[in-house]
Amino acid sequence: MALSTAWLGRDYGWAVALAIRAARAYRRATIAVRRPAQRELALGLAFAPLAHWPVDVAVEQRVAVGRAGRMALAAMVSGGVGDVALPHGFRLEAYG
Repeated sequence: MALSTAWLGRDYGWAVALAIRAARAYRRATIAVRRPAQRELALGLAFAPLAHWPVDVAVEQRVAVGRAGRMALAAMVSGGVGDVALPHGFRLEAYG
């Protein structure tokens, strides 16, 4: 199980993930920094469909906690690279 806390641009949140092989179940909470009433919880499933590509496919249910939060079903594709060596001692980490 992994716990992460992240600054997500306009949002601040935390996530807990449980990994079983290539599939993971996760939950997370977010709150908009400029609109604190916009709070959400999300429960989701994510998996890596291609073993050699850093790509995840996820489906999550978002649940409103604050009065400006949303109830929504979301599907997304994300990917990234981490700890890639660059010239002059720099390292690359990216996701999107």
